[in-house]
Amino acid sequence: MINLNQSRDENGEFSLPLSDLNEPNIQNNNKNDSAVLNFASWFATSAIQRARYKDFSSIDFCEDWVSWSEFLGVKWSIGESTIQFFSYLLDSTVFSGIATLLVTSYAPYAAGQGIAELKTIMSGFLMKEFLSGKTLLIKCVSIVFAVASGLSVGKEVALVHISTCCANIFSNMFPSIKQNEGTSISKVIILSYTLHLFLSMRIILNLAQKRQLLSAASAAGISVAFGAPIAGVLFSLEAISYYFPSATMLKSFFCATVAAVTLKYFDPYRNGKMVPFQNVYERTWYSFELIFFVLIGVFGGIFGSAIVKLDSIFSNYRQKSLIRNFARGEVVVVAALTVIICYGNIFARSDAVTLVSNLFTECRAKDSSGICEYEFL
Repeated sequence: MINLNQSRDENGEFSLPLSDLNEPNIQNNNKNDSAVLNFASWFATSAIQRARYKDFSSIDFCEDWVSWSEFLGVKWSIGESTIQFFSYLLDSTVFSGIATLLVTSYAPYAAGQGIAELKTIMSGFLMKEFLSGKTLLIKCVSIVFAVASGLSVGKEVALVHISTCCANIFSNMFPSIKQNEGTSISKVIILSYTLHLFLSMRIILNLAQKRQLLSAASAAGISVAFGAPIAGVLFSLEAISYYFPSATMLKSFFCATVAAVTLKYFDPYRNGKMVPFQNVYERTWYSFELIFFVLIGVFGGIFGSAIVKLDSIFSNYRQKSLIRNFARGEVVVVAALTVIICYGNIFARSDAVTLVSNLFTECRAKDSSGICEYEFL
């Protein structure tokens, strides 16, 4: 039975307890409605992965570029370095400022990774603006500026939020999924108890279909970001979904697989792979090198633990200080400090994908990364 005396929000709107969606005994008595719902959900799932790839493939690349010193014709070494540094600093602060201005002014829900909010939605709450088209647009634009600014913020996890926004938009195109979502109790109060119960069952079934699409979309986001469809399904199962039946798993796997195949077909990295780099073992490692691998693991664990603790300390301090009231200025200052600290180091200056790719690539006779040159060994 469904309790009709549900809690209302501040606007007096009626919200169903979405935890009831997870009860396996809910069945649709109308086979035609069930078939329409299944067809719409599968069609929307296929459309989600295509839109998801389009978002991803339009982020990374610039075919030809020249430095500002070359553009201005400056060939004096000191002047060239100075112009490149200040132009890099200006670009970083401007791009980070644009990103934070867009988010704080137009779509506050686009801030952060969005995983916590998505888990909240999947566990039974309604956050309509979080998956809206405006949030999707601002998220796609602002993440490009944020990555271009040089900030150490990856775009991979944010793609999950983008993919679920696509899922929500596509699901709204199908009345069989969208119908009666968020129905106000003021609109049905005059109906009889039986009719109200029937409408409530329809809302439950429709929102259950939408939640399956959101689970499939989150799997597609991880699949495209890392080129790993199985990892996307596991991520949706372990980190996102509140209830994960076999039907949802099948749709998540289908969506993640089609997204990965589409990524492979379009070849955005221009290397024939679904990932920007891979490790190929062309040499035999010596036994004494195991010591250095162990040291790398030890220092990595120490530094990682220290960073987590420092981040926790700073986060607690930030919540109690005036910094939280100046989000825009905070982002710009962090971007400027990142440039000042990292610009002098050619390895820290490059993006994370390029650096990790150079670290995993075998040294060759012609190497331009700077890692294999003798003066750095």
